[in-house]
Amino acid sequence: LRMWLLMWLGGWYQEDMGMKSVVLAMMALAAISGLAEAAPSATESVEVKQCEALASTDFSRIQDAPTQITEAILIKRKDDLPAHCQVKGYVTPQVGFEIRLPVNNWNGKFMETGCGGTCGVITIDWLCPGPLRKGYACITTDMGHEDRSGGGLWAYNNPQEEIDWGFRATHVTAIAGKAITEQYYRQTPSKAYFMGCSTGGRQGMVEAQRFPWDFDGIIAGAPASDQSGTIMIRLWAALAMRDKDGKSILSSTDLQLVHDAVVDACDMNDGVKDGLIGDPRACHFDPLKLVCKGQSSTECLSMEQANALKKIYTGPMTSKGKEIYIDGALMPGAELAFGGYFESKFSSFDVNFLRYMAFVPDPGPNWQPSD
Repeated sequence: LRMWLLMWLGGWYQEDMGMKSVVLAMMALAAISGLAEAAPSATESVEVKQCEALASTDFSRIQDAPTQITEAILIKRKDDLPAHCQVKGYVTPQVGFEIRLPVNNWNGKFMETGCGGTCGVITIDWLCPGPLRKGYACITTDMGHEDRSGGGLWAYNNPQEEIDWGFRATHVTAIAGKAITEQYYRQTPSKAYFMGCSTGGRQGMVEAQRFPWDFDGIIAGAPASDQSGTIMIRLWAALAMRDKDGKSILSSTDLQLVHDAVVDACDMNDGVKDGLIGDPRACHFDPLKLVCKGQSSTECLSMEQANALKKIYTGPMTSKGKEIYIDGALMPGAELAFGGYFESKFSSFDVNFLRYMAFVPDPGPNWQPSD
């Protein structure tokens, strides 16, 4: 049609018609051309309707995961991401999620990806693009709350949201995601997988423990599996490294000195001298051996520094010397990791976790690490 109009217009112009007629013909050509470009193909119209239909589908009867879709739109192919149906919604009471369903070349499989820290944001662009390019339907959840700052106040004496973040959200998102996928493709996914790191790794480990039927395979990277214990260890060590004014009493030079001495003392406990400690649990290094003697003040530690290290190696204790957390110590050989984390300010994640998430009831915003 465009070629015919161009030929017609060219012939009309050659016949020396008035300029006004030429302009009108050009306007008609532009209008028809624009309509041709804007009008979706029959296939595209079907794809749009198929995607948008999910928004009006009733998912409220999904067993254990009553679901509400809030948005379903078709996203055209862009850059290296294929065209996909982007669906947003939540599982009651407020486990938010987003799922992306490839329009073409679905591989028949389902993938859920994890979040990080306290979550609170749907981080679907972290891990889903790769699986989406390979044909997976891919979903991510905010773990039951919104918290872009990562402050943790959402959990303050809020057991429902703590339960969602702890284990429920990952599970119900899997249930909802599979149901949406089946509705869209009119076919049940042949395989389901989970992939996450840190808190996402913990999500995977908890799934394997509590809901092993949800996934056929799980990739759990760096799982933050025992937050309460790990955070107690870190804060205990951070407090041990500070004087009464809150300043660090161990410099990077001091920590290097201790590390070298620890490796020298325990390198051979596995029978191989290789500059590595084979099993740090079998290394019983006493930092008092490095305390300065006589007038010496270099290449040695003060008694205060040595006692701080002993506290770090021993782990959290009550004032009566009772262990607060079993196996709650940083291991000999890890000294070079102490400085970057413990010389600076306390981790806001650690502090807020103990303020709002670790206890029943929660101590709240006035709680400080010194408490």
